Amino acid sequence: MKTLLTISEEILELERKLEEAGGDLENEEIEQAYNAWLEANASAKEKLDNYAAIIRELTRVSKAAKEEAELLRTRSRAEERKARFLKDRLMYYFMVHGLKTEQTDRFRITLANNGGVLPLDLQTPAELLPERFQKVTIDYDTEAIRAALDNGEYVPGAQYLDRGQHMRIS
Repeated sequence: MKTLLTISEEILELERKLEEAGGDLENEEIEQAYNAWLEANASAKEKLDNYAAIIRELTRVSKAAKEEAELLRTRSRAEERKARFLKDRLMYYFMVHGLKTEQTDRFRITLANNGGVLPLDLQTPAELLPERFQKVTIDYDTEAIRAALDNGEYVPGAQYLDRGQHMRIS
């Protein structure tokens, strides 16, 4: 009889293998390990319970990682805004004082002109410009296609697919 401790150790071992594979779910060795674990000598309910435990734990860890990533993105954006603000103030200082380059103990600071193509100021709406200055983009109108299919119309190359299925663990 497997104890909760041995099951937990097996789950951790499976997670370690998955992590070593870089989270590659297409890795045949990982797939075989999970399948073998699922088919191990335990009752069907116990197997399902253990499998659901793995899924729940991976989902929990994934959610925590997403939340942490969002916090880091928010912090990164704030730091970028601070740096941009300080850079703008420094550029203003250089412009007001007619400076081009200054050497400090640690840095060489230069007010440089941007390169590349000249920026455009476009004030006329694109649809009012001659065609040679417009780009046309064609995309699916999925709402119109759905409405036509719902009305029994034939739409070349369009059809409804069967709904997929998913697992719910509660």
